[in-house]
Amino acid sequence: MSVSKKINKFKGSKSFMVMVLAAVSVLCYLYANNIIFGRAFDYKWRDMLFSMRGPEPANENIVICSLDEDSFEVLEEELPFSPKTYIKFFENLRKLNVKVVGLDFILYEFYKSDPDTSDVALKNALKNLDSVVFASKIENYFKKQRIGTSEINIISSKHKTSNKYFSETGVSGLINSSINFDGVKRGSQLQFTSNGKKYETFIFKLYESFVSGLKPEEAYKYISTSEILLKRNEFIINYAGGPKHFNEIPFYAVVEMPDSSVEMLRKKYENKIVIVGPTYYESHDFFNVPFSNTRYVKGFQSMAGVEVIANALHTLLENNFIDILPKSSYDLIFAVAAALSILTFTVIRSAFLGAPFVLIYCACVLWLSIEMFISHKIILDVFGLVFTIFAVYSAANAVKILVVEGEKRHIKTTLSRYMSSSVVDKVLSQGDTVNLSGEAVNVAVMFADIRNFTSLSEKLSAEQTVHTLNLFFKNMVDIVFLNEGTLDKYIGDCLMVVFGAPKPLHNPASAALRCAMAMQKATIALSGEKEIRALNFNFGIGVGISFGKCVVGNIGSQKRMEYTAIGDVVNTASRIQNLAGEGEIILNGAAFDKLAAENDASLKDALAGAIKIDSVSLKGKEEKVDIYKIKIN
Repeated sequence: MSVSKKINKFKGSKSFMVMVLAAVSVLCYLYANNIIFGRAFDYKWRDMLFSMRGPEPANENIVICSLDEDSFEVLEEELPFSPKTYIKFFENLRKLNVKVVGLDFILYEFYKSDPDTSDVALKNALKNLDSVVFASKIENYFKKQRIGTSEINIISSKHKTSNKYFSETGVSGLINSSINFDGVKRGSQLQFTSNGKKYETFIFKLYESFVSGLKPEEAYKYISTSEILLKRNEFIINYAGGPKHFNEIPFYAVVEMPDSSVEMLRKKYENKIVIVGPTYYESHDFFNVPFSNTRYVKGFQSMAGVEVIANALHTLLENNFIDILPKSSYDLIFAVAAALSILTFTVIRSAFLGAPFVLIYCACVLWLSIEMFISHKIILDVFGLVFTIFAVYSAANAVKILVVEGEKRHIKTTLSRYMSSSVVDKVLSQGDTVNLSGEAVNVAVMFADIRNFTSLSEKLSAEQTVHTLNLFFKNMVDIVFLNEGTLDKYIGDCLMVVFGAPKPLHNPASAALRCAMAMQKATIALSGEKEIRALNFNFGIGVGISFGKCVVGNIGSQKRMEYTAIGDVVNTASRIQNLAGEGEIILNGAAFDKLAAENDASLKDALAGAIKIDSVSLKGKEEKVDIYKIKIN
């Protein structure tokens, strides 16, 4: 077998398909999760997981105190507030016995001095609270910051904090925040490092202040601050719900709280964490979050920064962390998905039949991701898996198309030597119903030989002989193809034609007889051409047609093969052709009976004029046979 044939055979093998699809899977594994589109897809899928899970009960220890438009209107005061307003606010919080007060803003930016009220009075009001956490932030010019890292690389920085004015009244934590590249706030951190110095975040300080003040019988429920810094410094916020999901009280309601309501409100807010922060839109302290565009909110709603902090703190207090599936587990799932896809799309050769499996496998991946998130709080990113399934399916079909097209080109080249291009196209369109490897079929076999050509060729030069034969065969082969015959071979000045293979015919015997009659008439016309008349030769052919079952297929050695028919039917056609005179067509009994059964109206006159010749001896046959002779004038 030649190298090219070996290569083509390998390309059509399942081993080649598996190798290609495995290579595609490896490329998908290496690159699919690293492309921007893939990361964006997985981020959006994570948001959808929250939507499918739905809201969860918010931690009851968290209360949001909102600096909103209503507070400005009721208090008849705009930011920055006066010391009197803050003093009254903090004193009322003390009356409610809140455990931790977190100020999600830089206090001195929201505070204006008043000559009638000293800062000492404000400090005393703060001191009287159990625990106060101030916000601070690093204002800087970022040189580079990778999303999801705790290292802030800066050119210059300025640490802004309220604590330098009220250092003895509480602690401070960073409110610096990062978002994902698609503009959604999904994660949080407990500690940043800037220029080698560590800064704990506002969220961590809230958690630390709350947990450190608990009694031992209550504190055991929460992770220690050292452990949470070590294991959960960076974490995905497990949002309890969308905007306005947490227990909320307006800033003005605390400031204007009447003494008569203290007892009732104390029962509601005692030992709680109260996070004070702006919720008015002009503050620009809003974030897009996973719940921003779900059925649980009207339209698209951003979430105030103070609510994001509440959700992050909720995650810490509930120990309700969301984990990314470990790489080893992801690799195992990827390997299973890739292997199933490769196996399926190697076996299934139809793109149409393979499509449902793509949908099924993708649905399984999505279901697994949903189940892992809702039941186990584990995120399985799906883009790489879904992309790989589609890529393997597409690659499998691309390989099949290339291989099939290559096979079709090879077959078409081969068959075009035997039949017309239109018949070749019909054969190829039948796809798997065409068998060139060998099969037993009922066919009509025709032999047509030029009478007296041997004596003519003795008078002609080699060039003239070849030219004359080519002229004859060109005319005859055109007629053969016109009648859907398959040119089997040339044998000297004789040609062999098969009707009914490889393309099955409804009436092979009728096609053979029509072809033979047309060839007889064509030889008469050919003899009248000028260059044939110059040879002083009249073309005449004798034709033999037999019908029956024979073996057809590609026969020969690896070095040379040809599509041909073999069997007694072929031998019979050859023998009876020898009995046919110039202008005669000889049929064996089976061919005549088949013609009668096919009942072609255009051949009735020819069959009616057929002469039966009984008991003819044929070379190679012991029994005598009946034949029928048709004379074409």
